Amino acid sequence: MKSLKFLHPVSTWLMRLGFMLYAYTKYWQIFKPLDTKNAMFYVAFAHLLFGLLLLIGGFVKKPMLTVVSGLVIFMACGYQAYISRPFVIDFQLSALFLAGSIGLYFFAHGNQ
Repeated sequence: MKSLKFLHPVSTWLMRLGFMLYAYTKYWQIFKPLDTKNAMFYVAFAHLLFGLLLLIGGFVKKPMLTVVSGLVIFMACGYQAYISRPFVIDFQLSALFLAGSIGLYFFAHGNQ
């Protein structure tokens, strides 16, 4: 069976929207009180800001915004997985792994 290449743009937009939905549902309650003394505030801020920039990067012709957003998302997911030791394979870690994979995809592919 051949792949359906015409669905590639739809799938990349679904990844962008899916990450933004993930970032909003997971991090908005942490970000909303604006507690700048908490380290998780900055992780939440990075996910929300660069998730939005990843979404906006889809409308821009040059891939720089998408690539930088993907890199920061990937690094923020890795940092959050690192600070949440001991590593227990659960829903939270698998969600971080998927979100980091989306960031790595856009870091590697840009707007292709």
